[in-house]
Parts: sequence; structure tokens; C-alpha cells
Amino acid sequence: MCRKLLTIVVSAVILTACTVSSDPRQGGLVGGLHGLSTGAYDARIQQRQEELTRQQSANQGLKEQSEALEREAQEQQIELAAEQKRMIKMEENLSSLEENVKRLKAKSGKQKAEIATLKRKIGDQRRQLKSLELLLANWISMREIPPTQAVTRYSNGSGNV
Repeated sequence: MCRKLLTIVVSAVILTACTVSSDPRQGGLVGGLHGLSTGAYDARIQQRQEELTRQQSANQGLKEQSEALEREAQEQQIELAAEQKRMIKMEENLSSLEENVKRLKAKSGKQKAEIATLKRKIGDQRRQLKSLELLLANWISMREIPPTQAVTRYSNGSGNV
């Protein structure tokens, strides 16, 4: 009789240790059999597969967005280079006009009107150049382009772009 009672107690302790869970990492043998027979494992696999599909879709969307931003950054770099070339050309024109003014100053009073016109053009171009420099500086800072990528040109040794 004592043996029967001991067997019942040991069996009860063993069975209470075997809890049933749909998680294959926690269920043990009985839980595993329960998960297979009830379809809990299949449902868990299905849930994980759906989550994987959602994550892959989100990842694809982020990848496409990243590629679009990359293309936009490249287009802006091209635009920046074109604007900088335009500024360089304006600086060259400005230097040419300044040389013309110096040459014309040495000539007779008949050319004073032409000198005045050239001085106005120089003033206009200086204002345009300053305006473009400010716009370009703002544009560069808004696009967060590192200064090492921005092409600079020093004119007349003054260090101004």
C-alpha cells in the first residue's frame, strides 16, 4: 500500500511539472505533443511568417525611400556644381569689366560716359554676385552638404567666394 501511495504521489509531482504551453521552448514533451495536436505550432509559425512579411515590406519601403533620397542628393550636387560654375563665370566677367574700367580711365573725357556705364554694370554684377553667394550659402546649409564637397574659388586673393 505504501508503494502504491508513493507511486501516486511521484506521478502527481511529475505530471504537475509537465505544464502545457503552446511555446515549443517551454512546453516540454507533453506541451510539444499538445502543440502539434491542437495546431498551436502551426498558428505560431503562421504568425511569425506574417510578421516576417510585414517587416520585409516595411524594409522594402525604406529601401525605396533611401534610394529616392540618394537620387535627390545627387541631383542637388549637380545643381550645386552648376551654380558654382556660374558664380566662377560671373567672377571672371567682373574681373574683365574691372580691367576695362582701369584701361578706360586713362583715356579722354569722351569715354567718361562709357566708364560710368561700366561702373554701373560692375556695381550691378557685384550685387548679383553677393546675392548669389548668399543664396548659395543658404542652399548649401539647407541641404547639409559638407563644406569639403562645396567647390570654392578665391577671387582677387581676398578669400571671398
